[in-house]
Amino acid sequence: MQLVSVEHKDGVQFSVRIGKHALTIDHPADEGGQDGGPSPPELLVAALGGCMGYYMARYCQTIHQECKGLCIDLVPELSEDGKRVQRITIDVTPPDGFPAERVKALLRAADQCVVHNTLRQAPEIDIEVV
Repeated sequence: MQLVSVEHKDGVQFSVRIGKHALTIDHPADEGGQDGGPSPPELLVAALGGCMGYYMARYCQTIHQECKGLCIDLVPELSEDGKRVQRITIDVTPPDGFPAERVKALLRAADQCVVHNTLRQAPEIDIEVV
């Protein structure tokens, strides 16, 4: 995996660099931001959906099934104190014409997602001032 570098831009907005890719993290105006990009919790949920989609697409490729129409909708819910994502409801729409007998296998493929497994067993996080 590559270095992820997060640098302050303005207010509560940050510029993120991941290898050759760049994106902006921000918050909605009602949270003090300018809504110039997704918030960190939104990125977390998006990473989960993207990761699950990757494994489902790879499964589709293995069984020679087109991925067109595959859609993963994720609805996050915050805890009462707003300090963590408490629940994520995920609805998967299989690809167009996907065989019903392979749906369980498709969900097993999604279950292999690195982000999903990381959320199941939190990583150690070491923070230091350099």
